[in-house]
Amino acid sequence: MPGPTIWAMRNDTWITYVRTVIGHDTQTRAGKRTLLGQTTIGRWLNGAKAPTEAAKVAAFAQGYGRNVLEAFVAAGMLTEEEAGRGLPASSVWFLRSLSEPADELGAVAEPGDLEESGDQTP
Repeated sequence: MPGPTIWAMRNDTWITYVRTVIGHDTQTRAGKRTLLGQTTIGRWLNGAKAPTEAAKVAAFAQGYGRNVLEAFVAAGMLTEEEAGRGLPASSVWFLRSLSEPADELGAVAEPGDLEESGDQTP
C-alpha cells in the first residue's frame, strides 16, 4: 500500500501547525489576530488544502508572533533546508514536534533535545 502523497503530508503538517498555534483561540479570535477572517481559519482547521498564498501564511504567523519562515515550512512552501539560517532552533524544534509522535505521557520533544541530537541550527 503506497504511503501518503506529498500533498497529504504537507496538508497534515499545515493543519497541525494551525491548530497548535491557535491553541484555545476561537476561529473568530484567530481571524481577528491574523486579519485573515474566521472563514479562512475555519477552512484550514477543517482540512482545506494548505495555502498557496505566501501573504496569508505570513499574516497568520505574524498574527501569532511566530517566525514567518517556520510557517512557510509548515505550509510546504519551503523546506527546512531552504529556510536555512533564518529559521531559529526553536522553530526547527516546533516544526519537528508537529510530525513526531508523542511519548506515552503525551509529551513531545523539548527544545534542548535538538542539542543532544547534534542539531545546532542557530
